[in-house]
Amino acid sequence: RAEFGGTAYTDTVTLSHAYEGPVWTWSDDHSQATALFACGSCGHEAEVSAEVTKALADGFYRYTASAEFGGVTYTGQADLDARVVSALLRLEDSIGVKFRLSLKDTRDPAACRVLYTMDGSGTTELSMDSLERDDQGRCLVVVPVVAKRMTDEITIRVTDENGERISNSITYSVETYCRNKLASSDKADLKDLCASILNYGAFAQTYLDYQTGRLANRHLGSYTDADGNPYSAAAPVLNFYFSWDQSLDPDAYTFACGGETCVPETVTGSDGNPNLLIRVRGIAAKDMHQSFTVTASLEGEEPGLSVTYSVLTYLYNKQDSDNAALAGLCRAMYGYHLAARTYFGN
Repeated sequence: RAEFGGTAYTDTVTLSHAYEGPVWTWSDDHSQATALFACGSCGHEAEVSAEVTKALADGFYRYTASAEFGGVTYTGQADLDARVVSALLRLEDSIGVKFRLSLKDTRDPAACRVLYTMDGSGTTELSMDSLERDDQGRCLVVVPVVAKRMTDEITIRVTDENGERISNSITYSVETYCRNKLASSDKADLKDLCASILNYGAFAQTYLDYQTGRLANRHLGSYTDADGNPYSAAAPVLNFYFSWDQSLDPDAYTFACGGETCVPETVTGSDGNPNLLIRVRGIAAKDMHQSFTVTASLEGEEPGLSVTYSVLTYLYNKQDSDNAALAGLCRAMYGYHLAARTYFGN
């Protein structure tokens, strides 16, 4: 609008942008993306947030971003050339988390790196061509986990030679595995094993004063064993099982442990028959060698039946078990016991 000679003059010009693009920008984990539209004539830019979905394509993740701009829907895709396939618990001579990773044939393993971090630790970097492989050609990475660090989270990913991430990432811990199995497994021995691992980890944390605000067994009471009883977040427990003459009242028996009278629980034994169970609780790591004697006496009959046992006896008997996981745990617990005895001067 302009005024000249006392008269106002107006004119209207309509300008329109000619947007090009979009140019896609992805977050490091590919969970978010933005689409950048730029005007080719004036340089004006508009950035739009996209919705991202992912799916497997030939065994690797493909991320698809969708953004709407100017009434038109635009899509962009990003393919990753590596994949962290799974995370599992490794129980052999030591406890660890085992990751399986795959890499596209178009990538040179020597140029790719596996990076993992653990709470409170730095980053460990491995060349993919140095890793062992399973029978399906997937790379294997085992991260050892000492007893006190069972709640520490491990995050793993794959990068190219420029440090750019080319895989998804997984965050996992020993605690994650054990809690998943306690919640979903129908195998009683596996659930019992996981409960023992979490208790073992908690005792190590307490003993070494490490992350005691989040003990590994802090949620253990939320899960139940094969008999429907909540697991005990406690030290190792010795369970003494007794069968008895079914023609007699179980209340006719008197049980004692360490000179103290104790009351048994009635449970179902492995053979489906009822058993009387005496639990010896509160056994410290340094005292796993200590023997406990439980005596069962029938009223009016002397002497009673006595059984003497220790945690160390159990560990010794199971160290060569066909169950590799159980044998590994027993050997690990024995090492922990020795360290505790050394520390306390026994």
